[in-house]
Amino acid sequence: MIKIALGQEKFPFIRVLEWLEQAIDEGIISKEEKILVQSGNTHYVPRHNNITLTPFVPYQQQMEEFKNSRISIIHAGIGNVLDLVDLSRVPIVIPRDPMRGEHSDGHQIDFCKTAEKELKIPIVYTYKDFTEAIKNYNPGRIFPSFRRKLVDFLITIVEN
Repeated sequence: MIKIALGQEKFPFIRVLEWLEQAIDEGIISKEEKILVQSGNTHYVPRHNNITLTPFVPYQQQMEEFKNSRISIIHAGIGNVLDLVDLSRVPIVIPRDPMRGEHSDGHQIDFCKTAEKELKIPIVYTYKDFTEAIKNYNPGRIFPSFRRKLVDFLITIVEN
């Protein structure tokens, strides 16, 4: 199973779902694999019947779905990143882009540029990045000291 969380922003985040469908079309993701998407305000009708969109998923259910997923994909919200850290999962992170109308500003992109370098989290900016991250995803990959490093990193950002 693949679990995706697009967040609750008022802005749509359709790009991720279009990439997902293209990856299925190209055989990178099986048409048989169950895909659960917390879609928030992203209104989209998938072409593939293995994709289920739910606008709101209760927190405990979402965490269970992430825990049981083969691949975890999230938008670049700090809360999402911390949730996956709590599960000892390294997610594929996709920042919302204000130039595409996905957010009001570029803070997710700024966070991702630094997090990719400092924390070695898989960050996706393009479809090519997306397919590479899917192909190379390691569900067993964990960062034993990741939480402390992330908290220190966030404190540095806030202080600066």
